[in-house]
Amino acid sequence: IASGYMSPFFQKYGRMTLINSRLAGIGVGACFMIGPALVSFASSPIAVIILFSFGGFAHQAFSSLLWSSMGDLFEKKDLGTSCGFAGMATYLGGTLFTLLVGQKATAWGFEPLFACGIVFDMTAFLILAWFIGEWRGRERKLARAAL
Repeated sequence: IASGYMSPFFQKYGRMTLINSRLAGIGVGACFMIGPALVSFASSPIAVIILFSFGGFAHQAFSSLLWSSMGDLFEKKDLGTSCGFAGMATYLGGTLFTLLVGQKATAWGFEPLFACGIVFDMTAFLILAWFIGEWRGRERKLARAAL
């Protein structure tokens, strides 16, 4: 629910474009992935629950803003194809992660896997900011403006 309010908040108070406001929300989600990374340092079950809750919020904010920005970046005729390709890549990445890294959980434990969450999310955020961010005068025409 909060991710739906983040983009308009950043647009209004941060005076950002629509794409940059969505990127700012994705960045907030990526930063909140610090919660699961700190689980191994938690001393009580309540702290673990709170840290995992931060991770749940972070993942939902990241993914919902990412998927909603696709409607702004692609034209109507290309939207289904782009969403289908992104979904296929997402599930392929999840499968490969499970096969390659998930097997090591018995040897390493879960702490390194939780720490990977913030590394992967921050890397994804930086890649998104580089490729779709509107900075230094690099603005794009939104697909919805053409409709």
